[in-house]
Amino acid sequence: MINTLEKILKVCRLIAKTGIVITLSYMVIAILLQILGRYLPNDMDISWTEESARFAQLWMVFFGAGVAMQRNLHVGVDVLTGVLKGTSKKILVVLCGIFAVVFLVVAIYGSFDLIAVGGLQISAALNMPMSYVYFIIPIGLFYWLIEYVVFNAKQLKSTTDSEAKE
Repeated sequence: MINTLEKILKVCRLIAKTGIVITLSYMVIAILLQILGRYLPNDMDISWTEESARFAQLWMVFFGAGVAMQRNLHVGVDVLTGVLKGTSKKILVVLCGIFAVVFLVVAIYGSFDLIAVGGLQISAALNMPMSYVYFIIPIGLFYWLIEYVVFNAKQLKSTTDSEAKE
């Protein structure tokens, strides 16, 4: 199963990294336009640049969450796992893993309600449904979930393998 997830992850990682590059590039261009717009004649309306850059940042964060999980860059408290050894450490890691997976699944499920509500809201400057902006939430969380499961499965396997050698 992990091999299948890793194949899916290759595609997800490519999409996420491309998404990060595109959204960051767009943010730079939009903010540059905003800055230049202050010196242009008053009849140019560039109010949309601020809002669209904010939306691009949201998309970038949700793409980046999975990439950060792949590289183990998320903040964590590991005081207990550093003190515990053997079976008690494995139990704690598995319980924390189950809690995190349940949280991500619930968040993914709840994000669909947010998308539905977002269809009723219109953004101020771009006049588009907010559901377009919120659409990244379940995608980013699902990618994060896959990265999390694969990362922790590898961690658990390496812990088991190192104990078997001892």
